[in-house]
Amino acid sequence: MELTRVEIPGVECMCVNVSIDGTSVVSGWSDGKIRAFAPKSGKLLYQINDAHNHGVSSVVCLQNGGLISGGAEGEIRVWSIDPTVQRMKINLKEHRSLVSCIILSLNDKRAVSVSTDGSCIVWDLEN
Repeated sequence: MELTRVEIPGVECMCVNVSIDGTSVVSGWSDGKIRAFAPKSGKLLYQINDAHNHGVSSVVCLQNGGLISGGAEGEIRVWSIDPTVQRMKINLKEHRSLVSCIILSLNDKRAVSVSTDGSCIVWDLEN
């Protein structure tokens, strides 16, 4: 049984994740924006414009309420999320093409990203 559907005409949803507390569905889109929606109503909670230049290809939610995104241009970005302000904290560029997946260690101290360039990178999020 379908509960909620979100569609934006002319834009493709590339990835999705659910916040740790379950209060938002965070999604990455082909227009380079990150959008978070309420799970039951589909209401837009926040939007990060220009999160990635060529589309958001991966997104993962952090335990502290922040998130990490990967882009089609190969960049990894760490975001601080507040109800009214979303701010990029870190921009990492080591991949040469689209970031297809990001996973976290159980304590959010490390992240691993995978790219279509054939590389897999382990990131230290503490330093």
